[in-house]
Amino acid sequence: TKEKQCSYVELVASGVQSPMWFVSHWWGEPVRDFVECLIRHTLGRKVPDTAAYWVCAYANNQHCLGTAVTMDPSQSSFRKAMELSIGTVMVLDPSATPFTRVWCAFEVYTTITDTSKHFDIVTRVPDFDATLAAAPKKVADAWRR
Repeated sequence: TKEKQCSYVELVASGVQSPMWFVSHWWGEPVRDFVECLIRHTLGRKVPDTAAYWVCAYANNQHCLGTAVTMDPSQSSFRKAMELSIGTVMVLDPSATPFTRVWCAFEVYTTITDTSKHFDIVTRVPDFDATLAAAPKKVADAWRR
């Protein structure tokens, strides 16, 4: 992304990625837990394989954050992605850290005050192998690589 000065999504996607779900989290959880939670969410909500989840670190251009993170949160890329999605899924760690973060509080407030949006919470469970067994084959295979 550095060479092209673009986001990860812009680098790898073949076209526009309209988010089905906005992901709220605090970036302190282990990546494995984060991925497990989103796999569980896709299974529980029966999210199609083609659906996109909006994750700030991958969707925002990390080389030019001025357009994504604005002084007015209602004009931020976060808010715009939330408007496009059907709802927000919060990845919750054992300490419930997202509820102590101002951006996460903004995301929760914005979602729950819009009655047309869903708000889901997912958290890690100990038996991840069972999750992979229930996941679509391509998801499980990709994770095991």
